[in-house]
Amino acid sequence: MGESLGKKGFVIADDGTIIRSDNKGGKKGWLIIVVILISIVTIGLTMYINSSEWDNSVSYYEPDECCDTVVEKCVEEPVSEAEVEEYIPDGYVDLGLPSGTLWKEENEGGFYDFDEAMEQYGDRLPTRSQIEELITYCQWTWMSAASAIKMTGSNNNYIIMPALGRFDCDGEYDYGDEAGFYWSSTIGYRSDLACNLKFSSDGPDTGQDGRCGSCSIRLVYNNR
Repeated sequence: MGESLGKKGFVIADDGTIIRSDNKGGKKGWLIIVVILISIVTIGLTMYINSSEWDNSVSYYEPDECCDTVVEKCVEEPVSEAEVEEYIPDGYVDLGLPSGTLWKEENEGGFYDFDEAMEQYGDRLPTRSQIEELITYCQWTWMSAASAIKMTGSNNNYIIMPALGRFDCDGEYDYGDEAGFYWSSTIGYRSDLACNLKFSSDGPDTGQDGRCGSCSIRLVYNNR
């Protein structure tokens, strides 16, 4: 009885009976195919996982966590110009002035010559322009009982500035209860003079006094 090598490595007799299958090449071929398929699936899963981890690394942070140590896109809550302008420090009043300048409710205690005022308060003193703005855009009322002037803004907010007089360069006190004198941070037309706000029952105005004299202090806050 003769034998022949059939497909897939099977040994087949002349009568068509399968006698044995010694050829292991077929099994090895299937094993190689299975290994290749497993490798393809493994590589695909690895790429998918890595891709998912990368996507998850791009985070959207709350404003208080934003832009400290991360480089990814940050989401910040926008702050409107109106919200910025609404900030008013304690002790200051918004009079609705075009420049946004806020005036303090109360004086700084005592009297100061110009150089002392500048050394202690600097740009917190109003400029001549800010004093002129106060006079132009506020309605004034002389309060005779209190010896003070009331400055009311377009928004009906107001400040009251007492008439405390002043000390001249010789140290003489005058104008008590009759007039108020408040330093600005602006130098006068001569270097020994400085501009100030002065007022009486006749109303407010800008003026100049010797820097060696002493006036009252009312601070401002620049809100813009």
